[in-house]
Amino acid sequence: MAPQLFENLKNRIFQDDIPVNKNKTYTFSFWAKTDFGKRFIDLSLSNHYDLKRSSSIRKTWEIDTTWKQVWITKNFDDLEANSHPRASMCRSIKSSNNI
Repeated sequence: MAPQLFENLKNRIFQDDIPVNKNKTYTFSFWAKTDFGKRFIDLSLSNHYDLKRSSSIRKTWEIDTTWKQVWITKNFDDLEANSHPRASMCRSIKSSNNI
């Protein structure tokens, strides 16, 4: 089952078990650009990598050939015990190109 899960996420870069504390606000931020043209990327922060158990937020950014700082902020007020928080970045469904 796990290989299929990763195959479905091939356009996503993510980090599981990010170190966050309940009732604290965190910002996931980095600089990005394309080699040519423009595209959209989605940033996401979630309480758990299992979407059925997760409370997540998503923000879409348009990037081009100029460096741009992209970010997303979330308050982890609903973090439960044994959560596995995830930060991720993926190609937006608005974008026709791969990341």
